This record gives sequence, C-alpha cells and structure tokens, in this order.
Amino acid sequence: MATILTMQLPSDDECDSDYVTSEHSSDDEGNTKRGKRKIDIDAELSSRRRTWINNASTLFEHMLQDSELTYRHRSTVDKSDYMLQFHKKDASSTVRKNGKLSELERYITLNCSRISNENKCLNLRTFKASCRNIPDSDKLKQIQEAVLLQGIPEKVTITKTYRFAGKMHTIKEHVAKMSRRYKQYVMSKQQTIGGSLAFIDDAVSELDKAPKISAIKKSEADWHQYKDDEGIDINQEAHKFLKNEEFLDRATMKEHTVNINARKQ
Repeated sequence: MATILTMQLPSDDECDSDYVTSEHSSDDEGNTKRGKRKIDIDAELSSRRRTWINNASTLFEHMLQDSELTYRHRSTVDKSDYMLQFHKKDASSTVRKNGKLSELERYITLNCSRISNENKCLNLRTFKASCRNIPDSDKLKQIQEAVLLQGIPEKVTITKTYRFAGKMHTIKEHVAKMSRRYKQYVMSKQQTIGGSLAFIDDAVSELDKAPKISAIKKSEADWHQYKDDEGIDINQEAHKFLKNEEFLDRATMKEHTVNINARKQ
C-alpha cells in the first residue's frame, strides 16, 4: 500500500552537491565560469523539481486508489437486477419514479409477456398436497408391524431346577432368544443322550447338585409365574396406551398451572 512514508524526498544538502571550488583567475574568466555553472545548476534543479512533482502526483494517485479499494462498500446487488431498475429515481425530475403499486403493475406488464389470462396465483395448500406421496395403507401397516417386531426381542420359555428349603422346585423363565442365557440352556440340552438311554441322564442329574436359590429370587419367580397364569402382562400391554395418554394429560395440566402461577407473580 502506497503511503507518504515511502515517498523519496530530497535532502537539504542536495542542492549544494554540485558545488566545485576553482582556482583564482582573472575577473572576466571567473564571471564567465560562474555564470555557466549557475545555468547548469538551475537546469539540473528544474529537472529534479519536475521529477519530485511527478513522483508526488503518482504517489497521491496510488494512495487514492488504495483508499477506494479499502474503504469502498462492496455492492451486493447486480446492476441489471429487475427490481433495482424499477426503484431507480428519474433524473429529469425530483419526484421518485415508480413509487406506486399501479406503476409496479404497469412495469411488470410491460416487461412480461402475458399469453393467456390464466390466474397465476399459487395455492400453497393445493401445491403441498400434490407434492406429498400418499402411502399405501397396507404397506404402511406392514412397515409398522415390522418395526414393532424388530424393536421387541423374541422371547422363549426355559425351565430351571433349583433347591429351596430342602426341596426341588422347577421354575419357568422367559429369556430373549438371542441372549447368552438361552444359548447356554440349548447347549446343556444338547449334551443329554436321550432315547433308550435317558435313564443315564436322570442318574447324572441326580448326581449333580441343583443350585440353591435365595428367598428373594424365589419370591420373584413365584410372582412371574403368577403373572403368566393370570395374564397380567397381556392386560397391561393392552391398556398401556391409555396410561400413557393419562400421564401426558397430567403433565400438560401441570405445565399449564405453572405458567398461570408465573403470570400471576
């Protein structure tokens, strides 16, 4: 960037740099030499002065160009913009040109070709309805069922024998089919012989000590067995939607009450 600090100015002693001492001579010869030397010095000073003026003018022009590039607001509107041409003022008068709605309509009419008198108003509701893809109800139902089945793991029932209070109890448990516990149960069943040699399996099971179960686990197992026998889980699943709706209604009412109390304060 050009600044005045970069300008090369002459020094104070530059005008005397061409001074040359001479030996004493006669008056006529000395006057002639001094006059000739003065003419040469004046011509050189005039040339240097012109150079300094040109350099200063060039530097000033560069400074103006840099200032315009630095502080000029960049235009974000194209000069050929349609509405910009409409809002331009009329140079022949002080009244602003095209300042009314009728003039805008006339301007649009002059610059647009109207082939037919068809109504060009766009109904957004109709346009949105035409853009929507109306899904097939049957396919949508299948997709919803597939999503529900994907989210709910498939469960199977396994039987385990435990020892509690000196007695053997068989407990049914519901586990996920892809769980590790079910895989261990299947592997243990595959190790049995079966068939005509099933008595060997019974003998081995008698030799193996059944694992003990605590009172808390036994009560939990009895409760699960009772729910399966009475179908309590099935009834809860059937009424889960109503319970969720009731909870949401209570939460909405609570939020409304809090807002009313906040406004009163």
